[in-house]
This record gives sequence, C-alpha cells and structure tokens, in this order.
Amino acid sequence: YKVAVDLVSTSEVSISMTIDDPLHLREVILELREFAEVDVTHNKAIVCLVGEGMKRTPGMAGRIFQLLEDVPIYLISQGASEINISFVIDEEDIAKVVNRLHIHFFENVPQRAVSECLPSN
Repeated sequence: YKVAVDLVSTSEVSISMTIDDPLHLREVILELREFAEVDVTHNKAIVCLVGEGMKRTPGMAGRIFQLLEDVPIYLISQGASEINISFVIDEEDIAKVVNRLHIHFFENVPQRAVSECLPSN
C-alpha cells in the first residue's frame, strides 16, 4: 500500500506503530486484522529529540519524561541509534511539550554549553 511506518514499538503482547499517510489506512487495517486485533488512534504527534550521545547519557530519558509527567505518552521509540528519542503525544499537547523541552535543554543551560553543541563554521 506504499504506507511508510515512522515509528515502531514492540512488547510481549503488542506492536504499536505510526504511519505517515492515512490514505490507505482502511486497507492496511483490513489486512492486519487477519493476524491480530487492530486499534487506531488519531490526532497524535511525533516528538523527536536529537543529540549526540543521548542513549549513553545517564538519566536522559528520565529528565525528558519527568518534564512531561502530566502529558499522556502513547509510544516511545529509541532504537540502536545514539542520537534520538522519539515519542507520540496528543496533537493538542505539541506546543506545551516543545516549549518545555526547549526551555529545559536550551534556555536553562549556560550559553557555553549550548554553543559547544552547535556545528562550527
């Protein structure tokens, strides 16, 4: 159906995923129902935090999710990559979440630490 899967999260009993375009969603659901129960949720947004060494920084995920303790999170994905953590939230929370993360990671950090993260020209 030429549907791109953006994120995938698995557990012992389920697989969660996001798709980029709902154009063929009906067909995808019908086919997947041959193998499993399918639930669909709409009006969600993907947030990705990108930075070198995120996976190896102790407490990074804890810091992120503590900032969002009042925000429902539907899916979390951190693969083998060292550089990103992605999660799915309600679309209505996107401005609040992005603002909190920006303040925490950019405005509450000494300017020298921020400039060390920027590419040099």
